[in-house]
Amino acid sequence: MVYYKYMKKQSLIKQDYHFSNYKNTYSSQHRNSWQYYNNIIKKRKKLFFLILLLFCIFICLDFLFFSPFFDIQNFEISKTQNISQKEIEKIALNQTKQKKFFFLNQKNFFVFDKKVLQKNLEQSFSLTKLKIHKEFKNPLWVKTVHINFEERISTSIWTTKNNKCYFLDEYGIIFKEINSTTNQLILLENQKEQEKCTPENLSKNFKKIPIIYNETEENIEINKTIISKKLIDSILYIYKELPLKTAIEINFLKILPLKKMNLDAEKEDTKEQTDIYKKLEKTEISVVTQKGFEIYFDIFSSSLDQQIKNLRKILNQEIKEKEIPSLEYIDLRFGNRIYYRTKE
Repeated sequence: MVYYKYMKKQSLIKQDYHFSNYKNTYSSQHRNSWQYYNNIIKKRKKLFFLILLLFCIFICLDFLFFSPFFDIQNFEISKTQNISQKEIEKIALNQTKQKKFFFLNQKNFFVFDKKVLQKNLEQSFSLTKLKIHKEFKNPLWVKTVHINFEERISTSIWTTKNNKCYFLDEYGIIFKEINSTTNQLILLENQKEQEKCTPENLSKNFKKIPIIYNETEENIEINKTIISKKLIDSILYIYKELPLKTAIEINFLKILPLKKMNLDAEKEDTKEQTDIYKKLEKTEISVVTQKGFEIYFDIFSSSLDQQIKNLRKILNQEIKEKEIPSLEYIDLRFGNRIYYRTKE
């Protein structure tokens, strides 16, 4: 009985093996089947659509980045005071002639690099604010680049004892050095290079802004705050009001340490005057006039308007017109006590 079961099991195994159907998937019979050709067709369709997709992408990219239709047509530049709009447009147009990634033309609206233009403009001009944006301007979809900025206006000129001069803004920040290439500087032909930025020379060529001379400082850093805004405001006020109220013409202004005066040589000196003049180790503003004498102002302790009134009073009452050429200085820094000195 056991033997019979064993033989039956063996026969089933043989039978299963005998009736099993194994096919070679690469046989000629399979290649001729419908399923095989259907798979081939599907693969070729996928390849075709992939090529078609790549071709469409290529056509779109070519149209977007290389078609003249998307070339920049206009640069809109905000109104300027001292900077020429043509110079800004020239820098922008020069950038459109350059390549990006070695093959993309920046004349294209999408390729044009705003950051590069911003960097070039900031290096070429002194600006406080700069914003660049691109848009399709309706109704004709004009490809436009807008350049909006605010100029950093020079309110005065700062010059040092080593005859270097710089533009100074309303906040007391040095923002640009003046040199022979600065088109705003009119230089005298018969002067040497080292004499071009002397305060005397600058005052002849810049009539509308004050010249500030500092004889103690030589090394200047660009974009550094050199003096306070209060001092700048005071200088501008004196520069405007002094000629109007006293008819005194200003040559330039000085910020310098003053030597102590030799009061022992004065006959009418008092101890009170001596104590006052001991404070004169430094002064904030000294105005050098066209007549050659200086006027000392105190901008921190008393009103500049009152000091100018005191100056006008002493000029009208005590100092006669013929004595002005012999003046050495007039000191207005001690309230209603006004001191002046004539040349010996």
